[in-house]
Amino acid sequence: PNPGSWLVRGAWILMAYGAILTAWLVWAVLGTPGGPAAGPLAGVAAIVGVLAAGYTGWLFAQCRGRVLWLARGLWLRFALHALAAGAATALIAGAFVGVPLEVAERARWVLIATLVAEALLGEVSHRAAPRGREAEFRRVVATTATGPFRSRRRAADVVGFYLAMPLLVIGPQVPTAGDAVFWTAGAVLVLIGLALEQDVLVRAGQAVPIS
Repeated sequence: PNPGSWLVRGAWILMAYGAILTAWLVWAVLGTPGGPAAGPLAGVAAIVGVLAAGYTGWLFAQCRGRVLWLARGLWLRFALHALAAGAATALIAGAFVGVPLEVAERARWVLIATLVAEALLGEVSHRAAPRGREAEFRRVVATTATGPFRSRRRAADVVGFYLAMPLLVIGPQVPTAGDAVFWTAGAVLVLIGLALEQDVLVRAGQAVPIS
């Protein structure tokens, strides 16, 4: 294997993450939930989870001809996307398996905070151009702002943020099951928005000819 390639590094990260999740499952089934191992295991899982989500950004950065994928901080956006997708999935799953309302509320706040962070990061994404390729980067970004991917990009923002956020922020100081219905609907919209955004990233990254 080539240890300098993120294909190889990513495989190692995913294998490590799979091992940690397996250990977590075995411990949850056979061990004592909330025991002394909970904190360290959760910390390791969180760190490796960020690496498992973010390594795709470093893998994309190996494609030197695709300037959009060379954007600085792309790994962080992937990590935020994964965190949002995880929180949204937890909300949706919770609606079917009947998790306690306080657990759903924590997942909701994680999702809201992640969406806000992603929105703020998106506002400064035009400054993420790789050094020396700023003009090329602007041409590619233009395909998502005013070019052929404008509608899809706008749909990702509208569905995944502007429609989802009002549903997610609904909730008095004492949430009820009715509030959880709104949160679940918002979580579904977030997942749709994330899928659209990832699609735009892949397509727009290959849209501008490199020869």
